[in-house]
Amino acid sequence: MTKRARARAWTFPTIPLRPWLMVALAACAAVGAACCGHTSGLERWQKYRDRIAAEPGLVRLYTFEGVADSQSPVPDLVGDDALTFVPYAAKDAEPVDDLTIIPGRWPGKPAVSLDQGWYEGPPFDATAEGFTIECWFREHGPGTLQPRGPNGTLLSVSSGYYDGWRITFSDKSHTVGFAGGRSAHRVGSRGGQGQRSHVACRGVGR
Repeated sequence: MTKRARARAWTFPTIPLRPWLMVALAACAAVGAACCGHTSGLERWQKYRDRIAAEPGLVRLYTFEGVADSQSPVPDLVGDDALTFVPYAAKDAEPVDDLTIIPGRWPGKPAVSLDQGWYEGPPFDATAEGFTIECWFREHGPGTLQPRGPNGTLLSVSSGYYDGWRITFSDKSHTVGFAGGRSAHRVGSRGGQGQRSHVACRGVGR
């Protein structure tokens, strides 16, 4: 792994995506809104995706293209670390398969909507070198499962509390948080329910 390892997940997100918030992981890219000739938004995003996939140091890339249902693995476009959907199961109850495939930002690009279940995949270790992780998400309010605290976890490696890291979102204050263990930082979000939000977090290592 090279320095400043990077992981990107569009329409999401990564490892693992936890419940607590009902979120739609939408396929978006940091490209301008202006139309260049007759090039569609999807075509511009596909070119951007291909350019990002060729970047040195990128360790994960998930775009959710080709996902048809909860049984479809989400391929890693730069490796072999696919994501799989994990349905929530309360004690002595049947698993709840509530994943929904929804339209993404452009026609022909799918997104996934999550409530109780989550995506999970092999973790990556970037604690020594540092890393940057990016995602786009759309929040639709509190999910079916309510946590003890005000925040829901969007992405994490391990619990993010005692080891690993976590990216959280507060439905009450509309803020995004990035934390590693007990060290946490929270920033405001201008978006509200139904708005797409872009998150980029950088960990500097131990």
